Amino acid sequence: MKTKLLFISFILGILFPLNAQELKLLWVINPRIPQNSEQLLRELTRAPDYDLLITTGNITGNGSIDNFEISSEFLKRLQFPYELVPGNDDIQLSGTSNARFREYFRDDRFLIEKNDLVIIGLNSSLPWITSQNHFAVEDLKWLEKELSTIPKTREIFIFLSNSYNDEIMNWYKLNNLLKDHNVRFILSSGAEISSSERINEIPVFKFADKNSTSLIEIINKPDSVTIRNLESKTTDKFRKSFNTEPVEIDTSGFKNYETEVLWKKSIGFTMEAPIIKWRDFIYAADKSGLITCLDFKGKVIWEYLAFGDIIRKPVVADGYFAAATVQGDLVTLNAFTGEPIQTIGFNESITSSPVVFNYDGDPNLMIPKASESKAAIVIGTESGKIYCYDLETLQQIWVNNNAENRVTIEPLYEKNKIVFNSWDGTVYCVDALSGSLIWKWRNSIEFDENPVECTPVTDGNKVFLAARDGYVYSIDLLLGSTIWRKKGYDPWSSVGISQDLKTILVKGKSNKFHILSARNGNWVREVPVRFGNDNSPFPPLDWDKKIFIGSENGKVYRINEKHRYMTILFMGDSPVNSVINLNNNIYAASNIDGEIVTFKFD
Repeated sequence: MKTKLLFISFILGILFPLNAQELKLLWVINPRIPQNSEQLLRELTRAPDYDLLITTGNITGNGSIDNFEISSEFLKRLQFPYELVPGNDDIQLSGTSNARFREYFRDDRFLIEKNDLVIIGLNSSLPWITSQNHFAVEDLKWLEKELSTIPKTREIFIFLSNSYNDEIMNWYKLNNLLKDHNVRFILSSGAEISSSERINEIPVFKFADKNSTSLIEIINKPDSVTIRNLESKTTDKFRKSFNTEPVEIDTSGFKNYETEVLWKKSIGFTMEAPIIKWRDFIYAADKSGLITCLDFKGKVIWEYLAFGDIIRKPVVADGYFAAATVQGDLVTLNAFTGEPIQTIGFNESITSSPVVFNYDGDPNLMIPKASESKAAIVIGTESGKIYCYDLETLQQIWVNNNAENRVTIEPLYEKNKIVFNSWDGTVYCVDALSGSLIWKWRNSIEFDENPVECTPVTDGNKVFLAARDGYVYSIDLLLGSTIWRKKGYDPWSSVGISQDLKTILVKGKSNKFHILSARNGNWVREVPVRFGNDNSPFPPLDWDKKIFIGSENGKVYRINEKHRYMTILFMGDSPVNSVINLNNNIYAASNIDGEIVTFKFD
């Protein structure tokens, strides 16, 4: 009997440590501080003393610099400590991915210890407006390292801004990291329906916030957890019990269906920028600023670390490699060796992918050029300015100030014209030699009815774009007038064009891929491709009478000349951000997790 009592005391000592203390947390969901600051301040002033304030969901209202500044100043006025997990709007509407959030709020993840509790927050937002979310590969590595130092008996709370296993595509990777730990709750906002459940033996509390601000009180006691909605006054009390060990879920990910895989390589860090090809080289730029040049056999030729976040596609021309950082630096390197050539800084974020073209005029440069290169580079910034620089010397040729908000897509060069979209809802066309405005086009005063997030494509005479209102647009390149607009294709922000320039390729949001006539916008063919609700902005590739589609669900699809599709690769639960042709029947694809694969497809 004495042995049994000792055993029970031992177990209770593990479950409910004798020195465990009550801990009071205030969980604020979607504070949207600029809009709600006065109301929140009143609520928090009346609130009892809390050990910690935790926010998940949208801290800002629209991701602008003003919103971040107001939110930062507001939080500094609080009388108790706080930790933040960003919401989708903080990341997706800022135009800077998570860089601005980290600039104002230290980091977009945290792990702190309060009394006997370990409290963890993880960002799961992707950088574009999307139907799915995703844990960054570097965040999972960080968490694995942190958890290795925590005793297995310590209680853990985890806070997320997106619904755990409903909205986060690689949620099971977090599950596997927690397998041997004492997780008391995963608390996530953003659910469709509020619920409390055990997911693979881990207790999960999901809160349906409907994108509105909510205040939740959490009281952690040695034997129970109480969760109380301060607005609805509803209370849930959960008795603590020993966790059954979660089952490890297979995360092998990669699957080859129909291709001959030549090689795979992992960069090991989030790679939001698509890969590019120049001559016999592949260039990859990850979010940390690491630029990697590989040959077509996967051998690393050189690496260079830029001091800033690279989230947009780089460019190469005439032996000059160029990449832009969110922090506002334009970096050029020798494309063959990786040796740095020059860096210039801007007093604002560079938010667009650059584009290069041959400048046919007299750039009137102060410093003479050492080569015959005529390459010029164009970039867009957060304020909406478009800059044109000589690529070799990085001397400014012109600047355009017509746009009233940031430019986040890659500008289009065609026939000495630069076409670009702005978040002010307008499409602009400027002269590539002088930067002077030729025309501007706007469909509607409503933001969602303008193609602000779609990279334009052209057949040489018309510009094609898609908007979230479901329309595809054809605009006259010379005059800026609407030639046709067609609805029914359910696009989001991804259009492509065929090699022969005769058809437009539109990725619909819900399992349908559309091939349209470039001349009049009429259907050529609708192909039912099962990629689900795909909002990713990356365009399809048409090559040698085959269409390749990289999808948000991690798969690469191919549509043949008979308009039949097949799944050819699964690269893991991470959005595919590029499929490019290397030569003949050799292709390369990459995903957000920094995975690159080359494959042969006849």
